[in-house]
Amino acid sequence: ILSREITAHMLRSVCADMTTLLAAHPELQFVSLNVAESDLLSRGFSTKLLEALREAGVPEQLVTLEITETMLLVNDNATVRRV
Repeated sequence: ILSREITAHMLRSVCADMTTLLAAHPELQFVSLNVAESDLLSRGFSTKLLEALREAGVPEQLVTLEITETMLLVNDNATVRRV
């Protein structure tokens, strides 16, 4: 799915840029990643996300996931929390 490819590219870009961002802006509190429903529900998304952050040396607490409105429309809060 194209959205997963876009998400993977975006994640690689954010991880690559975070070291530079943190060096230039130590006060940086978070970076938001917009995550589509298909990405969030795909198998292994959270594991891939955490591995990418770890490999890049990005503290996971600096990343906020923004979920798209369609995820909220399906009213599946349990799935969102689980992921």
